[in-house]
Amino acid sequence: MKQWLSLSQRLGRAVRVLARGASQLGAPVQTTGAVSTGTTMHKSYTWEYRIDVPPYDKLMEVLEAFFCSYPGGDYSCESRQRFKLQFRRGAWHKSLLGLGDFVPDRLIPGQFNRWPVLVHVLSRPSPEVYRVTVRYELHLPKWVPSLIPEVQASVDLHIRQELLDLSTYLAECIGLPQPPAVAGL
Repeated sequence: MKQWLSLSQRLGRAVRVLARGASQLGAPVQTTGAVSTGTTMHKSYTWEYRIDVPPYDKLMEVLEAFFCSYPGGDYSCESRQRFKLQFRRGAWHKSLLGLGDFVPDRLIPGQFNRWPVLVHVLSRPSPEVYRVTVRYELHLPKWVPSLIPEVQASVDLHIRQELLDLSTYLAECIGLPQPPAVAGL
């Protein structure tokens, strides 16, 4: 019993250190939810943003190229449909001794690019404007109960920087005089 308490105390300290180390970064978040992966529930946080661009035939190829080649992003394209893309990046591992679904592995303080994130990109074409919606889902390992508000704000800042880079890339590829605005939803 003494060993169990000692292990439990050590895990509690590790979580507090992780939260404290990452809390030195930034502000608020959009929504949270729980994701079921087999028998285990993992909490997730979601941020959504919108970018409107003029009609462009190769928009999905440009979006895929951006995320697949983003420096430090290390995204892999998990799913590609006509107007939808899904990317995965960060520390994930297979559940059930390597045979099950991917589950979040760990959060490394100071290395947001290694946190378990899914990015969903949806393009809604119309004759006047293509609305690109980008949804980031940060999935927490089961031993991390939640993120403190400072860490949530930091994640938002990291995502916004990435989306500003995307906006600049879109302007360059489409030939816009200035990058399109990034709006939070």
